Amino acid sequence: MIDMMEAIGIGGVIVLLASYGIFQMGKINDFWFSLCGGIGSSLIIVNLFDKWNLSSFLIEFGWMAISFY
Repeated sequence: MIDMMEAIGIGGVIVLLASYGIFQMGKINDFWFSLCGGIGSSLIIVNLFDKWNLSSFLIEFGWMAISFY
């Protein structure tokens, strides 16, 4: 069974992949793509507080920081 933290992380992955796919199809502008990237990375970081992985945290924090910049 998937717990709440895992569901949050999976939600982040879905947001990231969906926004990337939609961006590649040219159906989303830069602002929404960056916003979705920041939200998706943030959700994955929340999941990492439950099951810590330093390298995953660093890459997600980097993507989040770049997206919100």
